Amino acid sequence: MNNCDGDFELYAAELAYSFDGQYGVDVRLASQRKLTDNTSDDRFARVSPNGGMIAYSSNSSGNWDLAIVDSGGQNISLVLATLANEEAPTWSPDGNILAYASDNDGDYEIYTVTLGRRSIQQLTFNKAQDRWPLWAQ
Repeated sequence: MNNCDGDFELYAAELAYSFDGQYGVDVRLASQRKLTDNTSDDRFARVSPNGGMIAYSSNSSGNWDLAIVDSGGQNISLVLATLANEEAPTWSPDGNILAYASDNDGDYEIYTVTLGRRSIQQLTFNKAQDRWPLWAQ
């Protein structure tokens, strides 16, 4: 992520390593490329298990929605847009489901959305702020 132009965009880059023989390994970014380019903030990016897609949150509608872009930055699709905030998506191990946090019921809870069908399931039901889901790998 970078906000050099006033909003956060998603970037992809390769890591380049070199060993200087004395001080250790030098790591730098190589082949940087911008994946999103718009006037909204794009954050909370997660790469799919097969590396072909990136799920993220975008506030292009004024609140946070879930979107997916392919790893080349060519095809962006909106996965879920509601009046609530949907944040911090994470992929299931098979890449068919996204878990995410939403304030749909007034406080943040964890939900899943099955890609393709767009079926939503709420997983937590409490007054705590349930955020930042992660799948066990």
